Amino acid sequence: MSAPQLFDLASLDTVAACSEGAEIQLLHPVSRVPLDIFIRVSGKDSLVFKNHLRQSVNARLRKTALDRKRGIPDVPTVEAGEEDTIAALVACTTAWRTGKEPVINFAGDNLSCTPANSAFIYSRLPWVREQIDEAVADLENFLKP
Repeated sequence: MSAPQLFDLASLDTVAACSEGAEIQLLHPVSRVPLDIFIRVSGKDSLVFKNHLRQSVNARLRKTALDRKRGIPDVPTVEAGEEDTIAALVACTTAWRTGKEPVINFAGDNLSCTPANSAFIYSRLPWVREQIDEAVADLENFLKP
């Protein structure tokens, strides 16, 4: 009698899967109809996301400690939270396309995928930011059954 096949946990390597990334199709913010616009991102367990998070949190901790030393109160703001989210999404965004074209059209301008353009889109279009933020956090986008 042969030994039972053991489940290999390496098949659930979320770091590798999230680092490989996934292409996310945007949905119309109201009708939820799929648009012909795709954004490729790394997931929450990727090295890119983890490194960005560590740097961001460490910088915030250093600033808080320095402010406290100077007697400056640390007051978190919604705007700072939004900026942190946008910065994390920019770090995770590796490419985008509309159809087969490697651009996103905004107000008549074809924007290539750059950190500045990513930050612009995520800042100007909260519904895009929300969809991509949810996608980065959802392991189902990166780890296939």
